[in-house]
Amino acid sequence: MIFGIGVDVLDSARVARTLERFGARFIEHLLMPEEHAQLARTARRERFIAMRFAAKEAIVKAMGTGFGHGVWIRDVGVVQNAWGKPEVVFSERGERAAGVADRCGARDALGRARARGRGRGAHEGAVNTLVFDIETVPDVALGRRLYDLDGLADEQVARAMLALRRQASGGDFLPLEQHRVVAISCALRSREGLRVWSLGDPGASEGELVQRFFEGIDRFSPDLVSWNGAAFDLPVLTYRALLAGVQAARYWETGEKDQAFRYNNYLSRYHWRHTDLMDVLSGYQSRGRVSLANMACLLGLPGKLGLRGSEVWEAWQSGNLAGIRHYCEADVLNTWLVYLRFAQLRGRLTRAQHAEEIERVRALLRASPEPHFAQFLRAWTGQAVE
Repeated sequence: MIFGIGVDVLDSARVARTLERFGARFIEHLLMPEEHAQLARTARRERFIAMRFAAKEAIVKAMGTGFGHGVWIRDVGVVQNAWGKPEVVFSERGERAAGVADRCGARDALGRARARGRGRGAHEGAVNTLVFDIETVPDVALGRRLYDLDGLADEQVARAMLALRRQASGGDFLPLEQHRVVAISCALRSREGLRVWSLGDPGASEGELVQRFFEGIDRFSPDLVSWNGAAFDLPVLTYRALLAGVQAARYWETGEKDQAFRYNNYLSRYHWRHTDLMDVLSGYQSRGRVSLANMACLLGLPGKLGLRGSEVWEAWQSGNLAGIRHYCEADVLNTWLVYLRFAQLRGRLTRAQHAEEIERVRALLRASPEPHFAQFLRAWTGQAVE
């Protein structure tokens, strides 16, 4: 049923003048936190704000309340879900004020979604979600300087670095600053669909790979998803960005220039702009953490294909960069599939929506001419309930 129709027209030039005059104060007065998060992802800020202002007016007109009767402008808003569909959201006060409309049967007519998880944001309301993973090898140039190993071949330096690490810690996992990035792979879910690829050409330098990663964040402000990314991938990428002289302003934004990042940024462990699945699913407790390989096995996913992490250095030495990149791409596919299951667990995806996203992944794999994607599809057992 149609409960009410609300229409509002707004001169965007007027919004531009107001924004120029009042800046962040105007934005803070107008937008809900969920809308702030999406404003951060648009290059046409004035148009976005004008559209949201008009939409809020139209919503309260359709409700029959206007901005009165306990409804303020920041109590209603419009966000786009993961598929680009606009949805109406309410604050708690807005929900209470909208109760009259509910009793009149207007919930379906308004097509609204409750604004849950405020202050942490909601990944599924974002236009872009980027899953990422890196592969690294020992930084033998650093090893030579650290341990005075001039004159030794790369393989000998790497062996010495690993031996010294075992002697110091009992294990051969190198300190983070001693890792050199050789591959960065991504899975991007946007309104255009799903894409999986590795950054840069095979001959690209480490600095170019790292620069491309942070440039993507600067340009699109995606929600990041990783497996152990907070403890490994992002610190390593930060150290290598320092080495290469890369700028990463958006990644380090915490609200000084964009208020939307004050309570939802990439740096805080408990914000949703970066979801480290290993950390979140373990309840932020080290004793509860599991490997991606074991989680993939639990859920009936392919898991590691082609290589193991311990074999990346050997593959690098033999010139098998393609194998490393394919291995990294398989990891981001596994991570994306775990993330989809997590979104269903949180109630952010219905079972039908989850099944639709799973089919999207299968369609991507079927359409790709890449042998490693065909291998991934064949290995996908589907044993777990989808």
